[in-house]
Amino acid sequence: MRALVTIVSIALILAFVGGCGCRKSREEKAEDILLKHSSSKEEISELAKKGVSHLAKLLESKSSRTRMAAITALGEIKDNPEATRLLVKATESENDSDVYFALIALANQGAAEAKALIERFFTHENPYFREAACHAIGVYGDKDLYPLLDKAMRDPVPTVGSAASLVKKKHGIK
Repeated sequence: MRALVTIVSIALILAFVGGCGCRKSREEKAEDILLKHSSSKEEISELAKKGVSHLAKLLESKSSRTRMAAITALGEIKDNPEATRLLVKATESENDSDVYFALIALANQGAAEAKALIERFFTHENPYFREAACHAIGVYGDKDLYPLLDKAMRDPVPTVGSAASLVKKKHGIK
């Protein structure tokens, strides 16, 4: 019964978005809906295969979930200057979550720009960004950045210290 309700709901949503005369195609609208409800690792990989120009369009979405999925997918695209440029731009967003995920996505790319941004956000006044920098250090894996985790463990905001401790434990950093 639950599966039937889900199928009917999706059908109604697709029927609605298909006829509203908006600029987005039916496929783009359906993708937005799906991204709002789930973004598994496989879905992110499939999204990354659609290419940087497609992901750039998704970065303009009003849905933070859609932008997060696009940012994460861009982080899967390595050795692509345009993907890296879009992620660096996302670290300048007014949306804290966009900044958080963009920093980690840059680290996942292994982009050279990631190291300087990690260091910059490590001293940011916003503790959410300092937490992101901790997680990005673990993903980036540059041992020169590991001492920053020790500093973060003494951060006046407990969640930053917890993030640093978690990263050290998860990645086996002494």
